[in-house]
Amino acid sequence: MTPILSNVTLYKRPKSYAFFAMLCVWILVVKNLNGQQLYSSSASRNAADVTLCPFMLITPSIVDTDFGTTAVFTATVEAKLDPPLDLIWQFISTRNIAIQDINEHDAKYSSTESLPSLEFIINDADFDDVGEYQLQVRISGGWCTSRKVELRNVWGVLQYNERCNLSRECDERRKNLQCSNSKCLCQSSYYHQNQLCFLSTHTFFHNTFFSHY
Repeated sequence: MTPILSNVTLYKRPKSYAFFAMLCVWILVVKNLNGQQLYSSSASRNAADVTLCPFMLITPSIVDTDFGTTAVFTATVEAKLDPPLDLIWQFISTRNIAIQDINEHDAKYSSTESLPSLEFIINDADFDDVGEYQLQVRISGGWCTSRKVELRNVWGVLQYNERCNLSRECDERRKNLQCSNSKCLCQSSYYHQNQLCFLSTHTFFHNTFFSHY
């Protein structure tokens, strides 16, 4: 009789059961973003008393890098009273403000854990890596969180006439390129010669004239 009563209860409250199931899935599921393994940060992770937290400094505060290269952050962690027991790096995407734990075994990332100096490396950087990063360190009283640092830009590297899908894939910073008709071509205020982009004469004189006023 017990299974029958249980089934009746679930049938009467389908919304509650569905909500509970969805909540469990959201907490436990591993989120994969373009091959990156990222885990939702545990809501039950207890924060430590900040006066007991170690000194944490991550440098540089802002990093720009080219597509396909690496981005490196260095952290210094110096204990006050409680020694660090565990640590984890976290990512906050520009598309999703949720804090996500980074899987240390993912080939996308490399890190060293020899305190007091740590190194965190983002390998083969792509546009989805743009966002903020922070370090969490566990002491006996709970978890301590560092200030956020930022991977601000991942610059495109495609050259003139190479095929593209988005303008950011082209080398806009050094070669003044944009993606047009699925190819990296000169930006609208530039003209090309020998696969190089030059500022047009009209634009040059216009900018020079108005810069004096």
